[in-house]
Formats: sequence, structure tokens, C-alpha cells
Amino acid sequence: MKEDIFRLSSISQLTELFGFSKPTHPLIYIVDVATWKIGKEFVGMKYLSELYTIG
Repeated sequence: MKEDIFRLSSISQLTELFGFSKPTHPLIYIVDVATWKIGKEFVGMKYLSELYTIG
């Protein structure tokens, strides 16, 4: 059985998927993970991020 992996390749795609506000800059976006609410539809999904992060 093939597992589906969702690929995040842009900031716009990330903000649209998780319902964040639209980015004002195409390369930089700040996410406050303390307020990030992940819906039940995203639990158990696999993601591959092509974005750089600073944590």
C-alpha cells in the first residue's frame, strides 16, 4: 500500500493549508507554534517540508 506524503514547497502553500494569514513577504514568515491549532484532519498525515526553519 502506497502512503501519501504531503509536500510543502512554499510559504503560501503552508499558510493556505493551515489557515494562517497571507504572507507579506514571499521568503519570510513567522509562525507562533504556541497558537498553532492542528485539526483532526491533519493528525496522522505525513508531511515533507522543503522550507527552511529556525527554531
